[in-house]
Amino acid sequence: MGVASRRPGRDAYQSLLDGLDGSVITRAAQHGWDPLYLYAADLGTAGLLAATENAAAVVLMGGEDVDPRLYDGPVDYPGGGHWEPAADAAEIELILRCSRRGVPLLGLCRGLQVLNVAYGGSLIQDLGPGLHGTPLDQPMPRHPVTIAANSILAPLAGPDGRATVAHDHHQAVDRLADRLQAIAWADDGVIEAVVAPGSPIVAVQWHPEDLAAPRADLDGVLDILATLAGSPPDGP
Repeated sequence: MGVASRRPGRDAYQSLLDGLDGSVITRAAQHGWDPLYLYAADLGTAGLLAATENAAAVVLMGGEDVDPRLYDGPVDYPGGGHWEPAADAAEIELILRCSRRGVPLLGLCRGLQVLNVAYGGSLIQDLGPGLHGTPLDQPMPRHPVTIAANSILAPLAGPDGRATVAHDHHQAVDRLADRLQAIAWADDGVIEAVVAPGSPIVAVQWHPEDLAAPRADLDGVLDILATLAGSPPDGP
């Protein structure tokens, strides 16, 4: 699910997200899913909950920063300035319903951040220049992450417990919500993946759907989502 179908005055950003989201939809269909592409801001809370009433699984994709007022953060910070409060509210209610009902959920980038906020955590508002932030007009760089052994994401790692992933984010988990457990980290300590123990919920900070990423990046997380849903993928 995407954040919004239109971003007036931000056409380049809209095009980038449409491409990323579209790769998830295409690959999910190839894996045997029947994907329904929804926009949280367009539907609002009631509309999104109604549209996903019978969903077998949910994917929360990338997009804007989460409204800092939801975790008592300052509203002025480097790299901030545009939020989608209607999308935040709708996605948080959907996350909480998935948690109550045991519906599998996969978060990608913003999806991890809004998951942490939904459960009561907070965010680092700007990581500053360096490893994690990428200008919009540049390809996503790749960096290594360490994945916890025996975690649900362990199949994505090599024998050394590490994987190389595409990243494009300037925010990350600060205070991890009590209901979440970190299972992957960047070399600088930034949390790169979380699970909700006892629930079929997992989220990664990186972008396996990056159009330049190896096919195995997105296939790997979709395979894990299929496992959580109890239905092995039928695709290649």
